[in-house]
Amino acid sequence: MSEFALSKKIIVIALGVLFSAFLSYIFFSDAQLQKGFFILFVCAGLWMTEIIPLAVTALLVPVISYFLKVLDAGAAMAPFSSTIIYLFMGGFTLAALLQKHGIDRWLANAVIGITKGRVWLSVIGFFAVTSFLSMWMSNTATTAMMIPIAVALVGSEYPKMRTMLILGTAYAANIGGNGTMVGSPPNGIAVSALDIDFFEWFAVGFPTMLILFPFVIFSLWIIIRPESKIALNKVENVDFEWTPRAKGTVVLFVFTVICWIFSRYINELLGLKHFDRMIAILITAIAPMLGLISWKDLEKKIGWGILLLFGGGLCLSKVLTETGTTKFLAESLFFIYFRITDMDRYYCLYSCNDLLD
Repeated sequence: MSEFALSKKIIVIALGVLFSAFLSYIFFSDAQLQKGFFILFVCAGLWMTEIIPLAVTALLVPVISYFLKVLDAGAAMAPFSSTIIYLFMGGFTLAALLQKHGIDRWLANAVIGITKGRVWLSVIGFFAVTSFLSMWMSNTATTAMMIPIAVALVGSEYPKMRTMLILGTAYAANIGGNGTMVGSPPNGIAVSALDIDFFEWFAVGFPTMLILFPFVIFSLWIIIRPESKIALNKVENVDFEWTPRAKGTVVLFVFTVICWIFSRYINELLGLKHFDRMIAILITAIAPMLGLISWKDLEKKIGWGILLLFGGGLCLSKVLTETGTTKFLAESLFFIYFRITDMDRYYCLYSCNDLLD
C-alpha cells in the first residue's frame, strides 16, 4: 500500500470516528448511551465500508469498550472464549475434512448415479446434498464448494438450467444453514443470546429447513422455467478413492453428528453441560492426531477471521446491553411500532431486517 493510500485511509477512519462521536453527543444526553452508540456507530461504519478487515474491527470492540470504561479487561475479552466459538471451530474442521478427501464431490456424483441421470431428480438431489453439507459447514463455504460442481453438471447450451442450478445452490446452502447451530455464522449470535444447545436448535431449525426447501425449488422453477430435456454431465472425480483416511473421515463425521444431535440427552445422562461444544474441540484435536488431516492444512481451512468476528459481535452485544443502548433501541422501536398503520408497520420491520442483513 502506498503512503498516499495509507494516509487517505487513516484520514477517512479519523473522520468517521469524529462523526460518530459528534452524532452520539448531539442526539443523546446520557453518558452511557453516548458511549454505547459511539461504539456501535464506529464498528458499524468500519464493518459496512470494510476499510479495514472485518476481523480487525472485531478486535477493536473490546479495546474501545475497555478504554471508554464500559467493560473491564476480563469482561471485554470473555466473548472471544465463548463456547459457541469452539462449536463453529468444529464445524470448520468437518468442512476441511470433507474437502480434503473429496467426499463432497463423491456425494454429488453419487446423487447423479442414484438418480440414473433423470434431470429433475438429479437437480433436487444436488440441492439436497448442498443443504445437507451446509448444515455442518458454513453456508458460504458450501456455496463456494458446490458452485463449480453445479457449473460442471450443465453445459452452456442450457443457460436457464445452469442459472437455476447456480441460484438454487446458493439458496439451498442458505436454507441448510438454518438446520443446525453451525450451519451459518449468524446462528452463533442467536445461540449465545438464547443459551440453547444443539438439539434445541435442531428441533426447530431442521423442520423449518424441510418446509423451505421444496418451496424455494418450486419458486425457482416457476420463475426461471429451465429447459426440461437436457443431459447432465458427470462430475469429474477421478482422484477420489475410499482410502483409510477417507473412511476415517466419514466415521468421525457420523460420530460428531450423532453426538451433536443427541447432546441434550447425553448432557442429562452424564450430568454435563455444553457437551456439543466439547465434542467440537475433541474432533478438532483428534483429526490431526489420527492423520486424517495435517495441522497445517487444518490451520489454513479454519476461518479464524470468522471466529474473531464472532467474538467481536458478542462483545458488541455485551457493550450495548451494559450501556442501556439495547433497551433504548427496543423502547424506541416499540414506541414507533404502536403508532403507525399495519402496512407501515410491516414495511418498517422488513426495512429494518434488510438494513441489518
